[in-house]
Amino acid sequence: MDTIKVVLITRGRELTTQFDNNGQWVQTSETITMENIPSALKSNLSDYKRSSVKSVNRIETADNATYYDVDVTGREPMRFDKAGNPIKND
Repeated sequence: MDTIKVVLITRGRELTTQFDNNGQWVQTSETITMENIPSALKSNLSDYKRSSVKSVNRIETADNATYYDVDVTGREPMRFDKAGNPIKND
């Protein structure tokens, strides 16, 4: 599916929003700090040194899902639901 990406900067936050070709909202993502991730996710990431977590992106989708993509040095990217549970990558 082709999408249109729009980057919004508001109150110091950078949000990347995607729309489909009909103008319908698909998802919004934001890079967040370790201090701003849910405690359950923070607990699941506690095995990794803070310096090995390269980035955490919160993604909210049109079907009301929220998940977190986590990039860790030396590993495949990981995805977690908003409760901090790992989601298997397809």
